[in-house]
Parts: sequence; structure tokens; C-alpha cells
Amino acid sequence: MDFTTVSRTVEVGVVTLRFGIGGSAVRVFILDGRRLTDEATFWKEYLSAVRPVGEEFFGRNLAAFRDAVTAGGPGCPGAPCCIRIEKHEAASVSPKFIAKVAEILRESDGMELVLA
Repeated sequence: MDFTTVSRTVEVGVVTLRFGIGGSAVRVFILDGRRLTDEATFWKEYLSAVRPVGEEFFGRNLAAFRDAVTAGGPGCPGAPCCIRIEKHEAASVSPKFIAKVAEILRESDGMELVLA
């Protein structure tokens, strides 16, 4: 996707909007890679940034995330959206885990992961 950034903030969890072709808004959820020390902290930061409907029922694992983004289950960020991990190189969560998150988002319609 090619987007024009309308507003940009570097605060973790702040939503920015990007407008793509046709003017559709895309919500961007920002996570700070320096805080992603393991899978548990990834889910904590994800929920803090996204604040999804059904957060209290979200399973905080990859299977629950797949259900959320592909079927609109608890924890779904809503499409279209982008989850952006700032300073991703500082994250100590497993690169395989991040790759799996990206793979699951690609299965959805209108969601993406950006490592910055």
C-alpha cells in the first residue's frame, strides 16, 4: 500500500491517520520496540495501543490474534489499520513471533505490520 501520512506522532499508542487511494482513512497504532521484551509484553503493548472492543476476552496469543483479525473476534483492531513497531530492532521478542504476527495480518483484509 502506498499512503500519504497526514499526521505523525511518535507517542506510543497514539493513532494517526493516513489516507490512501480514494481517500480512505487508515488507523496507525504505534508500539515501541524497546518495550517488547517477550510475547506477554507484546500483547500488553498491543492492547494498550489498540484498545479494541472485547479486550477483556482477548486470549493474548497468536491463535486469538488470528481469530481477532480474520474473523473480527475479541481484540480486533478493525480494518483498515497498520500496526507500526517503532525501533523494532530494539525488541527482544522473538523475530519468529513478529514474523508470525505479520503473516496473520496479511491473512486479514486491510491490515498490515510495519517495522520502523
